[in-house]
Amino acid sequence: PEEAKRQMIFKLTANSVLDMVMDSLSPETAEEVAQCIDGYIGVGIVNKKFGIDLYKELYEALSKVEQKESGYPSQTPAILNFISLIPIILNPVPS
Repeated sequence: PEEAKRQMIFKLTANSVLDMVMDSLSPETAEEVAQCIDGYIGVGIVNKKFGIDLYKELYEALSKVEQKESGYPSQTPAILNFISLIPIILNPVPS
């Protein structure tokens, strides 16, 4: 019961803070901020569930990118492959 009580207090507090943040934004900005927060929370849940750090992996991949003279990264396909996996990880197909 005590753990459930703490979880409920956390949820109520988090929702109140998010309400205040969203109320302080213009309607044009609020939607974009909500989508960013949703994505960030989703990645956080995946990180915790699978014991990984997707942002760390992304930053490591980006740090290995070398610029060609054309201005385009030489490893663009590899990075795009990695980024394209994130929605699949967040929304796995039921087996």
